[in-house]
Amino acid sequence: MKKITLSFMLIASLCNSVQADWFNFGWTNNNNKTQAVSDSDTASKGLQQNLDDVTPDQDANKVQLTAEQKHQALVWGLTEAEEKRYLFLMQNKSGNYWSQNELTPVEILGINATTTQERKHFAELDAVQSQQRVAKELAWVMVASSAKQALNKGTPLVQSFNVKPFSPYATQTTLQNGDTLFLFTSIKTATSHVMTVLLKQSATTNFKLNIYFVDKPTNAAVQTWARSELIPLDAVKKGTITLNTNAGAFDEIVGDKTLPVLILSRGGKSEKVDLSRF
Repeated sequence: MKKITLSFMLIASLCNSVQADWFNFGWTNNNNKTQAVSDSDTASKGLQQNLDDVTPDQDANKVQLTAEQKHQALVWGLTEAEEKRYLFLMQNKSGNYWSQNELTPVEILGINATTTQERKHFAELDAVQSQQRVAKELAWVMVASSAKQALNKGTPLVQSFNVKPFSPYATQTTLQNGDTLFLFTSIKTATSHVMTVLLKQSATTNFKLNIYFVDKPTNAAVQTWARSELIPLDAVKKGTITLNTNAGAFDEIVGDKTLPVLILSRGGKSEKVDLSRF
């Protein structure tokens, strides 16, 4: 195993510098806590928080919603007045700022709220809708996972195969309790051969696995990747497996190396793991 120079200070700096895209899928961010800023604090800094993005020439009284637009209002729990305001906003700066961010109409209206009461209303509406979405996704993942396990158990697509002789742990020291692993990869990089070994090791060894996506994928892409790799949701909830994204933050470590890159940190020392036999 070829050792590389990586001090604990570099690892700590990495963890602290990452701006992870955590999302509402049962996964939590223990390293990056969000600090709420009150309206009074923002106003004290001279920001025009109540500046409306709707222009004077946009008259809601002159607009008749189409059947499609009325349907959209029903879908997102909006009044006709709120739907009209959303349409106006997306014709202006908001359409330029956030049209590619996959924000919901409720989020757009909340961002452009002009009063604290209005902002709170849309925040509560978004919270309810987000909770409903997560509940549906979790229910689906659990049932789909059970169905796949039952199918594979009854009619395995691949015959049992002993991978132990081909694992780097056959000739190298196995993972130990308290070890920390840093896996640098991308959404498009094949990592199943690595994750299979690591997840098998996690069944008998208590170590922490931090997965970093260097190509800054979307939340949806990370969710799809995690499901395809059979990442245990409980492990992510407990923080034994973390999912992090931030483009360009890992150049110092990854450089031009071929992905994935796996680094083992143990006893004050860090070294690159040879993945050639995974």
